[in-house]
Amino acid sequence: MRKSSFSRFLNGIAGDDATPYEEAFVEIALERESEKALPYLLCDNDVIEVKVELEEQLEAPVRAGEEAGRVSYYLNDELIPEYTVVTTGEIEETNYLWILRYVAGLFLPN
Repeated sequence: MRKSSFSRFLNGIAGDDATPYEEAFVEIALERESEKALPYLLCDNDVIEVKVELEEQLEAPVRAGEEAGRVSYYLNDELIPEYTVVTTGEIEETNYLWILRYVAGLFLPN
């Protein structure tokens, strides 16, 4: 499974020691039943096209396995396989309690 990272979260926390100014990231991967190659016999005139559609922004909270987009393979303008892109990690949502703890941590010793 090939993985990549995805950012642009609305109201996402970047981690346990994060600040409100940090950008949150989560890994994404293709959800495929197998890692096998696509068995197609091609000739010189065949045209293969790959279309990747990813959400521009995800809204926190994000859980592992949530859909983040699709990857579609076309052979001569005909859809052959299509795979779902899913998140493999989690991003928590910022809330008033998290912000209050962050601000308190700036002024009070741990």
